[in-house]
Amino acid sequence: MGMGMGMGMMPMHQQREGHQSQYRKELDVLINTQDHTEDLYLADNAAIFRFTSSSLFNVVYPLMASGESGFPIDGFDISTVTYQGGTIDFPLPIYVHQNRGGELEGSSYLGFTKHAYLAFAQVKHAVEGVQKARADSINTNKPGSESRDTSSDSIEAHELESGTLLTMQLQDGTSEPSEPGVDQPVKIRLTNLGEIIAIMIPVLLTSPDVVSRLQSSLRSLGDLLSINAEEKLTPNPPEFTAMVSIRTRTFQSASSSCLPEADFRPLSLSLLAHADRQISHPKVPTSTAAWDSASTATIKQRILEIQKRRERLAQEGREWDMEEMAVRVKCAKYVYTVLFCAGIVVAGGLVCGFTVGEQIAGVDPFNIAMFTWLLAGFIILVAKSIRVVEWPWRDFLLGRVTCRSLSELRDVTGANEQDLYLYLLTKESETVLITRGPYNKMFVRREEHSSGGFSIDIKPEVRTLVAAGLILVKVSMQDGSALVCLDLRRGSEKRDVRTSIRHSGNEAGDHVCRYPPRPGDRIQDVELSRAPVWAGLRWNKILGIYHAADRKVR
Repeated sequence: MGMGMGMGMMPMHQQREGHQSQYRKELDVLINTQDHTEDLYLADNAAIFRFTSSSLFNVVYPLMASGESGFPIDGFDISTVTYQGGTIDFPLPIYVHQNRGGELEGSSYLGFTKHAYLAFAQVKHAVEGVQKARADSINTNKPGSESRDTSSDSIEAHELESGTLLTMQLQDGTSEPSEPGVDQPVKIRLTNLGEIIAIMIPVLLTSPDVVSRLQSSLRSLGDLLSINAEEKLTPNPPEFTAMVSIRTRTFQSASSSCLPEADFRPLSLSLLAHADRQISHPKVPTSTAAWDSASTATIKQRILEIQKRRERLAQEGREWDMEEMAVRVKCAKYVYTVLFCAGIVVAGGLVCGFTVGEQIAGVDPFNIAMFTWLLAGFIILVAKSIRVVEWPWRDFLLGRVTCRSLSELRDVTGANEQDLYLYLLTKESETVLITRGPYNKMFVRREEHSSGGFSIDIKPEVRTLVAAGLILVKVSMQDGSALVCLDLRRGSEKRDVRTSIRHSGNEAGDHVCRYPPRPGDRIQDVELSRAPVWAGLRWNKILGIYHAADRKVR
């Protein structure tokens, strides 16, 4: 037997040497042989290997524990959210990812969100597989379920209490207008290692590193195959919103971002993951638990009202003429109504003058007519001045008004002021509008002189900035805390702005709030400013996404 083993089996080091010599021979042949087809073969394999190896690395590496977050090894919240920002006629899909250490990265590039949809679809498929396996297991164990003792029930209850929570929601653009934000996300408590691995790997595929590598690999493959690989090999995803999160019970208990009184949240619990709370509604204050306590029918009704409000604004906005310094709005209906009312008053005075005649002794009836003329003129002057500061007679008679500030535009159109701010901020790249203060810090084209420019004289709310792609992140410093702004608006990848944030870093030249408002402060507004290059803001830890939805920003 020993002889047979010695003849039939070769020592491991000799096997490795044999393989290495075989590889060496193959390499020598490939190097010495001038064959163009073999070069293409090697290039194709190198491109495929580069994508698979880097994707595998980006999946395995996040599984390693990191001490930067300050949480225990089993305390983490890995989340990815894609929400629909912008306006009805200028939608802006925004992607944000939070890794195991709590660091954030995002993008609004359409090609990026297009490829991210594939990863979300894989997560949904994995969740459906886990649900099916559980259903099959329940059906298999159902006959013997009555024989279980109470101790096993208590163990299962303990496992459910201390397990890992998966939250997943994926909605495409085929939903009804009243549906987004209403359907409850799928929540599964993962209690064994098999389920965690089955879900964790697809969730990690939603990370920006994997999506970016997929983009670059498809681009390289298209160069090799002389085709547009992104169009040929990537299905066109629908307009969608998605949220996926794996959060452990340890993170829930150890992180201060999960406390009810905290003004910051992890990505999975933040405003970004609640699309129904990103738009203000007068009947549902977001500062309370009104959305959570409201019925599904009530929430649908409120969202439908918001949807109609934004659709009406988008329809009216198409008829506006945006200049560099003003926005010109057609208001013929308003002008004709004012003129009609003034005409009725004048006609009433004339009729009174002719009908009364000399019936009233000592009274000239045409004095009443003269008074009605004065009254009609006063009505027109008030109607011209109550909405805008200056309204030339020519524009008035042509049925149009020139608005030189956001408050004037609100008064003329009757639209919600936060919707108007979002509309102008989102469509800034398509217009020639130049803005001026006092609250135009978020706009790119700003007029430094107070004499010119369209005045942004209404403060935006935090949720309005979130809908526009501007996300405030709370960070911890040695002498307190601060807010750092992530700019994920369209075209941000071409501008020198911050689209990601790490635990240790500095901010210079971008929007920051050095002293966030506290409950006892007299002024509760978020004061944003540009950090000077010579005095960059330095922090040592990310706390979470700022969660004060209805707080004003100046």
